[in-house]
Amino acid sequence: MKVKLSFFTICFVLLFACSNDDNSQQVINETTLGIVHNNKIIFDAGFLISKATAVIKNNTYQNSIDLKIDHDTHIFNGTLSKIPYGEYKLEVKFYENDKVQFYANTIIILEAPEKTIDDLVFKEIDLDEEEPFIQDQFLSVHINKDLTITLGPDKDKDGNLVTYTVTPEENFTRISENSIVYNNSTIGKYILNIAAKEKDNTETKANITISVKEPVLLEAPADILFVGNSLTHPFGPRWGDDSESKKGAVKYHLQQIYNELNLNNGFVESIRGGASLKRHYGYDNPPNPDSPGDTYEIDAIKEQHTVTVLQPMLDEPSDHLEDFRTYGKIFIDLIREEKSIPVIYHPWSLKISQRTYKKNLEETAKLCDELGVQFVDVASVVHQIYLDDTSSPDKKLFNRLYAGSSDNTHLSIEGMYMVGLSFAKFFTGVNAVDINYRVEEADEEYADMIKRTIDQVITNRFQE
Repeated sequence: MKVKLSFFTICFVLLFACSNDDNSQQVINETTLGIVHNNKIIFDAGFLISKATAVIKNNTYQNSIDLKIDHDTHIFNGTLSKIPYGEYKLEVKFYENDKVQFYANTIIILEAPEKTIDDLVFKEIDLDEEEPFIQDQFLSVHINKDLTITLGPDKDKDGNLVTYTVTPEENFTRISENSIVYNNSTIGKYILNIAAKEKDNTETKANITISVKEPVLLEAPADILFVGNSLTHPFGPRWGDDSESKKGAVKYHLQQIYNELNLNNGFVESIRGGASLKRHYGYDNPPNPDSPGDTYEIDAIKEQHTVTVLQPMLDEPSDHLEDFRTYGKIFIDLIREEKSIPVIYHPWSLKISQRTYKKNLEETAKLCDELGVQFVDVASVVHQIYLDDTSSPDKKLFNRLYAGSSDNTHLSIEGMYMVGLSFAKFFTGVNAVDINYRVEEADEEYADMIKRTIDQVITNRFQE
């Protein structure tokens, strides 16, 4: 089915930028690309578009934008800047329920002060049509760092094995038929030619473009103590040494990101299941601000870590405000006495009780402001995903953050991956969209959605 959207207008505002060097008289031509689209016809036809993207690329350049969605007017818009003059392929896609429903491809030439496209033809996706085995990928990696690349699926839909050929045969080692580890000691841009073949069918071909870069020299705290409960590590050391439990830990995902960024790390946990701040302070005895219990949380704080991350109970600011304020201050004072920097980990609200979000945030921000404490606002990331999720009436993308349909408290592995990314953005200042690490339970589109939301919400940076 083809839909001709004559109402679709893309406006290009071309900025002529001249850089005149006294010796070379060099001229640099760059373009600013603005996109505006009225989606009303698709909306009226029954499609609830949750996301729209545009990609512009050629052999030497690629960039993309997520079009902002106004669900009242059905207008999508976005802007890209500093595009060099030249010939490009423009791809625009509309998503519903995290699947592409409409797309348009066209060739554009940027070489004049102005260019307007108002006659794109959109094709509706055939949901029964097989997806290609492999597609072009654009990746980046630091020099001398391993980059694991999945070439494509190991089997086709009929269960036949897919074989892959990769050329040139250098700078990588094959770890399985459909996966390689790339490592290059020279900075530059490199292209791997991939060919996939299933049984007797013809080959499918694609390119993987890899940009090998100098590592970014970052400063971020390495010695971090996490004091919390199952919101910090759902399967913590109090539950045994299950090898699969590691993906439930904030520190696990933060470690993977620190490794990618060439940062040293020495993360430590002190976990007590179901514990509020009051219970962390006096577990065996009736809690008393002047007489703490003999707890391993306090012992861990007295080891004097550079940073101590303190995690309150879920909805503690709204459900137990007096204790939250009392024991929050007690712990902050104790952490500072032990020459550590306190940071509050502000967790999410119950899945079925988002109405507590505002109260929790107000009280957490108020306490942190009064005590001069920094906090990582994970709750606002979760709540923003809740607000943005129009994928289905039951908010499928939002619910995917949680551990299961009957667990309204704990997050899934994808959810804890989101928490780790939030802490990484806070501690390093690196945009989440620029982080390659992705836990395997989160598909690429879902991980990208999480990263974009984190960059929108987490705007504060850790200060010594």
